Amino acid sequence: MHGSYRKLVEVKAKTATRKIVEEYLKNPNANGEITSYMDAFYQQMLKDSKNNDKNSAFDAETLVANIHGLFQGGSDDGCVIKRHGLFLMAMYPEIQAKVQQELDEVVGRNRLPSVIDRPSLSYTEAVLSEILRYTCIIPATPIHMTEVETTIGGYQIPKDAACIANLFNATRDKRFFKNPEEFDPNNFLDENGKFVRNEANIPFSMGPRNCIGEPLLKMTFFLFMTAILQNYNLNESPNNKLRCETIESVVRELSPYEICAKKRI
Repeated sequence: MHGSYRKLVEVKAKTATRKIVEEYLKNPNANGEITSYMDAFYQQMLKDSKNNDKNSAFDAETLVANIHGLFQGGSDDGCVIKRHGLFLMAMYPEIQAKVQQELDEVVGRNRLPSVIDRPSLSYTEAVLSEILRYTCIIPATPIHMTEVETTIGGYQIPKDAACIANLFNATRDKRFFKNPEEFDPNNFLDENGKFVRNEANIPFSMGPRNCIGEPLLKMTFFLFMTAILQNYNLNESPNNKLRCETIESVVRELSPYEICAKKRI
């Protein structure tokens, strides 16, 4: 999305977020139980208010901005990774077919896949994790600064040093992935074909500065891809041969491409 249309969408999204926050604050979870981000934020609001903390950053406007940022960031990067996912499924029809077979066996065709199905979809989880690793849409992190002098891997890092994590190279490390240069779901499968979470897969960085929208992005990516593959076969367009050409920037975007989606019988 570009220009005035994008601005309109952002205004509407922020208005909707504000309504959600306003409704929550009318009837907050005041018993201290924390079951959501808004609960945790609200508890800190109460604490700062009782302590008369005039410098507190915890107020209703900040809550609106934070939630909007969570969904906006996850939505933008989510669109990019979904385009990569559709492209790779059309490029690798044999992998696509295995995902569809697993979906048919575990979920069936009478309902849409749900997040509760994820533990039973080992091959599908491996494929989606491999898409995130192989595409690595964010090749490097923003600049961070060291707060204190430290030593990492034998190298002395001074205080206030600028640090950038090379996520692309990390996701291509032969020490942690069986076939790092290839699109291969076996990078996330054990010898029994079960999904194995690989802590070396860090397409969104890691640690306390990790992308806060990562869980949301992964969940929506799972629901989107499984719903599409459950109901459609994705094939290369007869008019345009698929070529993996990326636009290298802050986010690794694919060049425009065409695929055909045919309803599964």
